[in-house]
Amino acid sequence: MVIQEAEEEEETVVAEEEAVIEESLEERAGGTHTTGSENALIEIKLKRNEPVEKGLRRLKKQMIREGVIQELRKRRHYEKPSVTLRRKRKAARFEAMLKQRHADD
Repeated sequence: MVIQEAEEEEETVVAEEEAVIEESLEERAGGTHTTGSENALIEIKLKRNEPVEKGLRRLKKQMIREGVIQELRKRRHYEKPSVTLRRKRKAARFEAMLKQRHADD
């Protein structure tokens, strides 16, 4: 009985996370057009007698590894193309500086 309730609670949490992610992606895309990577589901199955909290931690780690959290944060606000280009150039300069600094060693 307790295991069944835990599984139902996990399914609810996973469904809520997926709904939030899909809603955010659709808003930013301006419609319902999706690519293959957006349709991928992250699924965590609870082991026997595993607490739901531990399963949620595993789900969160998996989402971080797959870049879902980073993508969600990136799409939270609109970024003009010029700002995107400026940010990427700044990151490239920084990486080049680090590479040159450590090449001297």
